[in-house]
Amino acid sequence: MYQTASEPMQTVFIRHSPTFAPTFSPTQSPSPRPATVPARDWDFPPAAPALFQAADFRAFLRDRYSELHTRDEAFSYRYIGGRIGLDSGSVSRVLNQKRKISFETASRLAEAFGLAGREIPVFRALVLYGQSESEGEREFHGERLSEEKARAAGRFMG
Repeated sequence: MYQTASEPMQTVFIRHSPTFAPTFSPTQSPSPRPATVPARDWDFPPAAPALFQAADFRAFLRDRYSELHTRDEAFSYRYIGGRIGLDSGSVSRVLNQKRKISFETASRLAEAFGLAGREIPVFRALVLYGQSESEGEREFHGERLSEEKARAAGRFMG
């Protein structure tokens, strides 16, 4: 589309900007919100059962992404990246096992996916377990993961 000097300039708003937050309401159309709004203000379905059964944090995130994206198409890699400080390509590489993430990024990613409270330490432990490189490291983080799951379930006695 070309613009001539006599035509007025048009403003185009892009729906999937990093500052757009999905509302997850099936009866209302999405409305723009700042990206600083806490993720728990939205109607996220519970994640605990799937999280506590997960053996791979990336598989959990892919399943969770599919669930949330099906509920609202505005929940996209671009939106997640805007919430956690990565571009959409990096989010895709994380979910497809091509990029590791830091402990801090794991916390931000958990919040972007609607995890809260006792779910966040379990998710961080799952990330450390999943990114372990040696057998000893994997065993250590596996024990920590079991402890976090037990603590979250209220069965931790230590």
